[in-house]
Amino acid sequence: MCEVSKTVKDVVDKLRNNPVFYMSLGSKELFHSNMLAFMLENEWINGLEELFAPHNENGKLNGYKVLTVLREKNHLDLIIVFLPDNDDFKSYDRREIADIFQNSARNDESLLIKLKNNCQFVVVENKFKSIPREEQLKEYDDTIKKTIWLRGFKVAKKNDAIVLNITNTTRYLMAPKVALDNFKECQEWKHVYYEHILEKLQAQKEWEDDRFTEKFIEYYVDFLKNMLKLTEDIEKKLDSPSNLAFPKQLDIAELSKIRIHDFYEKLWFSVLLDKIKITNEDKMELRKGSGYTRSLGLLDFKITDAKKHVGRGVQIQNLQLRVILEPQIAIKKEDIRYEWQKIYEDNDFTNYFRDIFKKIDKKPKNEKLCKFGDFKYQYTPIDSKITIKDLSEMINSALYAIYYQSPSENLEAKEKK
Repeated sequence: MCEVSKTVKDVVDKLRNNPVFYMSLGSKELFHSNMLAFMLENEWINGLEELFAPHNENGKLNGYKVLTVLREKNHLDLIIVFLPDNDDFKSYDRREIADIFQNSARNDESLLIKLKNNCQFVVVENKFKSIPREEQLKEYDDTIKKTIWLRGFKVAKKNDAIVLNITNTTRYLMAPKVALDNFKECQEWKHVYYEHILEKLQAQKEWEDDRFTEKFIEYYVDFLKNMLKLTEDIEKKLDSPSNLAFPKQLDIAELSKIRIHDFYEKLWFSVLLDKIKITNEDKMELRKGSGYTRSLGLLDFKITDAKKHVGRGVQIQNLQLRVILEPQIAIKKEDIRYEWQKIYEDNDFTNYFRDIFKKIDKKPKNEKLCKFGDFKYQYTPIDSKITIKDLSEMINSALYAIYYQSPSENLEAKEKK
């Protein structure tokens, strides 16, 4: 008899009684970013700032303290401002200096010059529900390289403005261990596991008789511990190619009782994407991705050819293997060329999809095409008990069939009849 996993059931039971968990439901991933900012700014947890210490080309910079934390600036989750812990800033009120970075402090030229020459910055990208994407991190790198101004009001000398750039910035990825274990791209981004943060929280012993703080952190520790149990559960269930590719629906239903099924399913498909092995002996231009739409996790494998306007590929969602067609994102409406017009103004794609499914020895669910605007597809059902290995083979077969079958060839053949 199929039952709810013990780990899932235990986590749901414990989180039902955790007030901090319920506070997090309004923003989920952002909640953890805000908690980290709050704990760093108020120096609540011993050793926490060491996990995010600034570095230079020679390694970790010692003797720096957190001044303030900026949130959601230039689409960056957190920017931690560090100052050297020396006598240069002893005569200033720490909060007054911090206000400079919130654009609400008085214009003090001598202080601004000191800050410009001494500040170190740490950028943190928080990935609690998914594995980081290389493309996203490169976009953040480009943003930092272009220089981020951290003050909105003018100074007498423009060169004395405080800016964040590639020379004074250290970059960190913050995620559960399962999300970073196999992430080898973007080596300049250092890793901090949520498990490391949990260790620092659990090691804290002194609260200076602050019972509220002690209790609040106690609940947050319990919350974080249980969420990490779910990440470990996902890792365990996806650790072998012979394991099932999809989460148990009873587990998803149980987690939905406390509204964390989306967290579990999004991370599941993000990890699963890394487990799907694409042979790609013909070196297809392939873009892979995972996500969560219409309350369902999904996988995307798209063949992208810079010379063509049509994106072709495979999508896995809702126990369906979908063969898809859509305009490539980079194409602008005012630059529509013959091939795109030819494919997307003709409503008959039946032959193209039928040929693809025939090549992979599958039958489409029905002859009718499914579509969302220009996104068109047909699908065949997938067994909920399929293994990762078998799903990988099915995706590989479909991709190669699609790679060697152009949708425009079908339409040209039709016109010649």
